[in-house]
Amino acid sequence: MGLVSVSFGAFPTVAVIFLALWSVYVVIQRRCFHPLSHIPGPALWSISSLPVLYHQGVREGQLMHVLPRLHAKYGIVISVKRYQA
Repeated sequence: MGLVSVSFGAFPTVAVIFLALWSVYVVIQRRCFHPLSHIPGPALWSISSLPVLYHQGVREGQLMHVLPRLHAKYGIVISVKRYQA
């Protein structure tokens, strides 16, 4: 009775393909089929929360200076986070 040999040679390729397909799915779902997708705003801001985190964390609270420019460009109601309008 011998041990079963398992090869993980294809695992990195399958993992990369899965992550790429999952990323495409998430982008399409959030830009086209999300309940708040009809609200205007920057595309990256509607896909990810990273821009808000960047302006609040890295730029030390500069989000309040960016929002008036976004309102001037996109109108009175804008989407600044995935689940927040």
